[in-house]
Amino acid sequence: MDPVTGGQPQQIQPVDPVQPAPAAPVTSQPQQAQQSQQPPMPQLDDQFLQDVGLGVLPIEERQGMIAQMKKTLETNVGMEIYKNLQEYQLQEFEGFMPLNDENGQVITSEETANANARRWLDANVPGWAQNQQLAPYLTDPARVRDFAAMNWLQRNFPAYRNVVSAELNKLMAEVRNNVPRIIEAVMGPQGLTQPAPQPQMQAPVEPQPMAQTETVPPVDQQPPVAPAA
Repeated sequence: MDPVTGGQPQQIQPVDPVQPAPAAPVTSQPQQAQQSQQPPMPQLDDQFLQDVGLGVLPIEERQGMIAQMKKTLETNVGMEIYKNLQEYQLQEFEGFMPLNDENGQVITSEETANANARRWLDANVPGWAQNQQLAPYLTDPARVRDFAAMNWLQRNFPAYRNVVSAELNKLMAEVRNNVPRIIEAVMGPQGLTQPAPQPQMQAPVEPQPMAQTETVPPVDQQPPVAPAA
């Protein structure tokens, strides 16, 4: 997930919410079993475009579509998250990200964001810096920031994954419903006459309800997943 953009996307370096998050919460055994039964989240990748009938498009066009869809998803998810955060939470969350204003002036430098991320992890994820599973990633400040941001989201906005799932289903449905228009826009009317694979309709992934509790669960310290290219 690079932390997601919010109401001011031009100021934020987003986390890709499509990729597996590096910080799944560690809860009781019954809750872990419930999470393991959740259906896997669909992916925005070339296989998805092939499945819905866009395999006739040139590979460069498909790659561009995937990149644009991921940016759209990041923005939509970020806006939903920001609607549910208090001002002091926004300030803390944005503190993990290098930020510039509309004029390009630095609001939060990379060095400050790195320090904020490590300080938060020290206070909220004890022993993270000594975790041998994280050792290969601790030399990459961007991954440390991502790790802090995803742990922060798990603690402060546990419905984050539900938001990602809902927005992803909306975006995928929009693409499925506009396949002919997309092909015609890219390849012209002749593109519609080319044979294309039959779309394989996939049932939307239903967001899983999140149990409300006042006790903040401890946070997993599994290695962060590298952001998608």
